[in-house]
Amino acid sequence: MDSELNGEDKVLDYTLKQTKETFEAFVEAVIPRSPKLAEQYGNIQYYGALDFLIDEYLIITLNEYHPDLAEATAEMLNVAAEKLILRNENREPVHFNGSGNFSALAPNDRLLALSLLKKYQYTSSHLLIPFENIFFNITDNLIRITMMGYYSEWFGYGMTRLKMPNERILEFYPLSWNQVGYPGPVPGHVFKNSQEQKETQV
Repeated sequence: MDSELNGEDKVLDYTLKQTKETFEAFVEAVIPRSPKLAEQYGNIQYYGALDFLIDEYLIITLNEYHPDLAEATAEMLNVAAEKLILRNENREPVHFNGSGNFSALAPNDRLLALSLLKKYQYTSSHLLIPFENIFFNITDNLIRITMMGYYSEWFGYGMTRLKMPNERILEFYPLSWNQVGYPGPVPGHVFKNSQEQKETQV
């Protein structure tokens, strides 16, 4: 009995690990690190979605929509990547590392797999029944949710980010706000970009 439970635990641990690594690969492809921007505009512009733990934001947001939706979505991404590879449509070499097909793809090929999903070319026969009618909508929203998480206060919640929403505390100023010059929420404040500010001063 114990050995059976241990086996189930191992499957669960692997599923959770692969889900997280799939979403890490996804957000890395959507908003990568930008060393060239950092050279031009300062170190603050270096950081990407993976640095701000947006994979966690994506998983939590999907599962708030429907329990286990993140796991099913990760499976969908891996099926798309597998078929992309089988059809030799990936443009860069594949590097399998035990984390699933999607994370084995180069970042640009991950986005290619996503675009093919959006065209309804790839589906997963293994998706759970509750998700079969909604996963195309989820595909459309994956990039949007990633962008929302990146420019939200998510990373600033620090150690409280995984708590219930009413228990989260903004522990520090999110770096993504600094990247775009957003001063943070201020009652009655109207944000102007740097060009508008210069024109106002003149």
